[in-house]
Amino acid sequence: MYACTKSAPAAGSDGASPLDQSNPELQRLFEEDQAQRSGRPEAIDWAVVGRADEARRKRADEIIASGGARSAEDFYRAAMLFQHGTLGSDFDRARELALTALRLDPYHEPSAQIAMKAAALEGDRGSAMEVFEALAAALREIGIEPGATTRELLLRIRAGRFVRGAAAEATPAEARPALAGSAGEVLRQLVRAWGDVVSGESRAWVIVGDPGTGKTRLADELASRALLDGAVVSRARAIEGEGARETLSALLRGGLETPEPLFLPLEQ
Repeated sequence: MYACTKSAPAAGSDGASPLDQSNPELQRLFEEDQAQRSGRPEAIDWAVVGRADEARRKRADEIIASGGARSAEDFYRAAMLFQHGTLGSDFDRARELALTALRLDPYHEPSAQIAMKAAALEGDRGSAMEVFEALAAALREIGIEPGATTRELLLRIRAGRFVRGAAAEATPAEARPALAGSAGEVLRQLVRAWGDVVSGESRAWVIVGDPGTGKTRLADELASRALLDGAVVSRARAIEGEGARETLSALLRGGLETPEPLFLPLEQ
C-alpha cells in the first residue's frame, strides 16, 4: 500500500526558449491541453480530457511526420502532449521528442526535464543524468546554472527509487512488463487523480482485484511517477491476520491525512 503527498514546488526560473518559427497548430494543441487541465480539479471531466489527449497526440504525430515541426518549442510542445499519456509508448515518444528539442536548442530546460523523467521511468538513470550534464554544460557556457526544479529532479533520479514497475537495478526491458486486464484504464484514472493532488486536492484510492491482476504493478507505477514529481511516498504492507483498518492506520501514523477512499475495481 502506498500513499503519496505533494509539497509546494521550489521557486525557480526554469523557462522555455523564445518562439522561433513555431508551428501554430502545435501551439494551439498545447494551449488546449493546458486549458483543459486548468481550473478546479473536481470540475474537470477526465473522460473528455482523455479522449482529447489521444486526438491531440495523433494530430501532433501527423504534423511531425509531414515536417511541420521546426523549432525546439514545437518538439517540446509535442513532448508535453505525449507525457500526459499512460502507455509506455507515450513516454518513449515524449523522450524522443524532448531530445529532438534539445538538439535544436541545448538550453531548453523544460525539454531536458521531460527527457530526464522519461529515462528515469524506464530505469535508465544513466541517460537521465547525461541529459542533465549536457544541459548544465550548455547553460554554463552562457554563465547560468540549471534551475532549482531541474536540480531537484536530478537528486530524485540519483536516489534511484522509481522505475516503472521494477527495481532500480532492472534493465529498461525488465522494467516495463505489460499491464494485465483492465489495469491500463485503471492507471489512467490514477494518473488523472494524481494530477488533482498536484493541483492541491486530496485523494485516496483503493485498488481491489484477484491475485495476479496487476495491483502491485499499478501501485508501483503511480508511486514512481509521484516520486519524480517530488512527492513523499509512504508504503505499508499488511501482515497476515491484520485487517485493512490497521494497514491504513500505519499510513496515518506516518502523518498522512487520508480522505474517504475511492474504490477502483480491477478485472482480469
